[in-house]
Amino acid sequence: MLDTVLDSKRIEQFQYISSDLVTNGDFDKYDSACFAVHSAVQPCPDPYNSGCINAWSASHGSPEFSIKENVVVLGSVKTNGYQWGEGIFHVLDHPVDSGETYVLLFDFISEAESCTDKSFLSVQFTNNEFHPGTCFEMLPIPGWEIPGSPFQVQQEQKKIMVIFKALDKFRKIWFYPINESDSVTWIKIRNIHLFNLDDISLRPQLFLSEGTYEGKLTPLFITNPDQAAVATKKAKKDAVIGPE
Repeated sequence: MLDTVLDSKRIEQFQYISSDLVTNGDFDKYDSACFAVHSAVQPCPDPYNSGCINAWSASHGSPEFSIKENVVVLGSVKTNGYQWGEGIFHVLDHPVDSGETYVLLFDFISEAESCTDKSFLSVQFTNNEFHPGTCFEMLPIPGWEIPGSPFQVQQEQKKIMVIFKALDKFRKIWFYPINESDSVTWIKIRNIHLFNLDDISLRPQLFLSEGTYEGKLTPLFITNPDQAAVATKKAKKDAVIGPE
């Protein structure tokens, strides 16, 4: 089972620097009535293609969703040298922009019975238009892969934090599994958060205090531009390399 508790101190840090660019990254907003209809579709339920999960859509295939755990479940397999599977994407509230610094956080884990050393999770940004069908489908045209991706999937839960500079302007964030074996593997994903560490226009009117770190960040209102610049620089530094 995927532990759905993210490092709250880390998230608090970033929330004082920037608004979260991902909507419903915890997958706690969905239409249960929609699921009652579309999860019964056989052999491939299509909750994403049918709009059951708020703000997320299928890129290819028919991704599943666990209401019990609030997690996305993605499958993949390699057949005759080609990748087949499922993926999800989200249209960002604000596009990532070339040269800007971002931090992406998310959790993922393999279904125990399907774990292999040939399973990976690809995380990309793209402007592709997707036209999903049902069941497993071949991969669409790749986008821009973030540093460190694809991430190897194991039976232990992984909490990923990646800090990167975008190389172009992208509107969509995209997750899909890669499988180098001929056995189907399944990956669970949750707790997706994305923050811009550079664009002051996206920051709330809250900045870190100059006080010491005591397990919780203390917000304060700053109206003076010079004070804001100093506090923002400190907030950015603390968020990237601050205490665990």
